[in-house]
Amino acid sequence: MTIETDSAELPSLTLAVVTASDAPMLLLDGSMMIIAASDSFCAAFGIDSRTVISSLIYDLDDRAWNSPRLRSLLNVTISGLAAVERYELNLTLNKLGTRRLILKAQKLRYGAGSEKRLLVAVADVTNARVSAKITEELIRDKANLVNEVQHRVANSLQIIASILMQSARKVQSEEARGHLTDAHQRVMSIASLQRQLAESGTRNMELEPYLTQLCESIGASMIYDHQQVSLSTRIDQHHVEADISVSL
Repeated sequence: MTIETDSAELPSLTLAVVTASDAPMLLLDGSMMIIAASDSFCAAFGIDSRTVISSLIYDLDDRAWNSPRLRSLLNVTISGLAAVERYELNLTLNKLGTRRLILKAQKLRYGAGSEKRLLVAVADVTNARVSAKITEELIRDKANLVNEVQHRVANSLQIIASILMQSARKVQSEEARGHLTDAHQRVMSIASLQRQLAESGTRNMELEPYLTQLCESIGASMIYDHQQVSLSTRIDQHHVEADISVSL
């Protein structure tokens, strides 16, 4: 949408846009005095809308906004040396505590000889950053838990395999010994694959060694006469997620 208006009307139009904005915004003059503030800015930072106009931005919240970094950013912007697109800084406010803010500052140009104006948008991303950190910690804890479970499962399979082998040595029946030996071999095959999964962690699994080991384990535990039946593999060099490799 394009708005056509005379240059003389631009300051008034800017003032109206800032005042009616749903985003936390300020319109400053060259001395950093507040000309206009959106209601959302006052609500977000606990500022009295009745006293905000004609106040310096640095005097807000009992001078809690008097930050050297903020001063530097705004001075650089109003001088025209740079534009602040997305700058993050921490600001300790009296009413809200330390907040993580994202600032965007832009110098407005109305024409030659016009007074300097600075448009400042402020977004409070403190809660979003906290949520993101909690999510990262939960993901990391989940990964550690999964790895621990995998190691425990592998250890348990090793114990089961040892018990089966001990039982196979003790029984008198050749048939029973053969069944126990087969069971031992199959458990060892599962333990070997489980170990591969545990070592891969959350990384992608390389299919070639994984499926090769799987087929070797199947052949060792299920093929009784290797002269009549053999199992060979030819696998492309692909990687898949660990969960997909389990399904395969």
